[in-house]
Amino acid sequence: MLGTKVVCEKKNLKSNRSMYIHSAIGIGFMLGFPLLNPIEPITPVGMHIFAIFIGMVYLWSTVNGIWPSILGLLLIGVSGFAPLKSVALEAFGSDISVVIMLALVFFAGVEYAGCTEYLARWFLTRKIINGKPYVFLFVFFLASYFLSGLTEPIASLLILWPITVEFMNELGIDRKEKVFPITVFGVYFAATLAQPMFPFKGAALAIVGTFQKASGLTVNTLSFVLFNIILSLTMIIIFMLLLKFVYKPDMSKLKNISVEQFQKSPLPPMNLQQKILLLSLFAFIILLLAPSFLPKTWVIVALLKNIGTLGVTMFCVVVLMVLHVDGKPVLPFKAVAAKSFSWDVYFLVVAALYGANAVSNDVTGIKAWLIQVLQPLLGDKPILVFVGLLLIFSIITTNFANNAGMAIILIPVIMAFAKQYPSIGLVGLYMCITMIVFFALITPAASPYCGMMHARRDLIDVKDILKMGVPLLIIGLILYVLVGFPLAQILFS
Repeated sequence: MLGTKVVCEKKNLKSNRSMYIHSAIGIGFMLGFPLLNPIEPITPVGMHIFAIFIGMVYLWSTVNGIWPSILGLLLIGVSGFAPLKSVALEAFGSDISVVIMLALVFFAGVEYAGCTEYLARWFLTRKIINGKPYVFLFVFFLASYFLSGLTEPIASLLILWPITVEFMNELGIDRKEKVFPITVFGVYFAATLAQPMFPFKGAALAIVGTFQKASGLTVNTLSFVLFNIILSLTMIIIFMLLLKFVYKPDMSKLKNISVEQFQKSPLPPMNLQQKILLLSLFAFIILLLAPSFLPKTWVIVALLKNIGTLGVTMFCVVVLMVLHVDGKPVLPFKAVAAKSFSWDVYFLVVAALYGANAVSNDVTGIKAWLIQVLQPLLGDKPILVFVGLLLIFSIITTNFANNAGMAIILIPVIMAFAKQYPSIGLVGLYMCITMIVFFALITPAASPYCGMMHARRDLIDVKDILKMGVPLLIIGLILYVLVGFPLAQILFS
């Protein structure tokens, strides 16, 4: 017991030391870089904004999303760019910041009520899996994908990893057999691909909202969802092909898999609260997608388009709080927020929105500087080379830094080179970047969820993560350059 306590204390001390070092580096850059002589054509105030923005991205990736965001907004407010009151009002008063606050509670409410287990069980009780190992794994990964997309990756991992251990033990499959780590990795791979399934939740909202505000362009919700589903399912199918023809695990024991194994411990019938929350989740999605495919002349479509994502989110939250089951609101807002509200995501969105807009402002001179510095690398290149270089940067850096931060940092770059590539649809290009920054597969720093996978040494070794993750990164990059980009140009035209 004493030895365990000593180990924990040493681990905490090491973690604290690392946090202080990263904090010192980030804050030091924020405060020190502006003291240098302005780098033409960046203006003096632009030096402050550039340092603050890069410092926030670094601290988001190494520390957390809360205090770096608050500090960043504070420093912007005293940099001369805008008065602090204006910075706070615009940052926290934007429609996107309100949407993310309400949406975080709404989606967390679905998990809070226990609906996620029913979603997972539905996938695992399809009779098509009986005696078909590869079909079973494909359905298992699909369960992870849709569970993550409809709620959060954490729900998918916490539900499906224990199920993996359970049925592997039942079938007598040892953890050293190839199929065991493959299944563990596949659950994570599918879950992380699903993170940007919808542009109105989580980190995807931070990225898309910042881009729309900075560019003045609109992202079609239905096109966004279709783009994610098409490319993600293609990657899952490619993963399955790698299993069958490259990794070739012994699947003989999985031939005994059947629906009955997942029905041994039946869940109780869904209660009324869970039914209402699940129905409201799908209703919410349909309401947001409706303006993309229903006739514009319909009154309901005009209303939905008028109130937008903010109005639909507010409406759903109000309805779920007004409706009561057993004397309690269907969505117990305060209880859900207290348990599941992601303050990191909220503050990151608030600061990223304002910070990216500040970087793109002509008064800073940063866009002109980016063109000057990056022209030899990105300027006057064939379109696919330009796109490929941006996606290479995205897919590499996202494995060592914050996903949303890496996507947002490219907004001013894309805006700076927009005039040189007038034939490129900026929305389609940026949506490729939005999706590919979630290919966070190989390092613990890639995302909190990837960190969870690396921590589960009892389930999967680092060498297995690299053996599967690195080829998928390369294949994903090729797919997004050669297929994803042309497809995005069509969907977002």
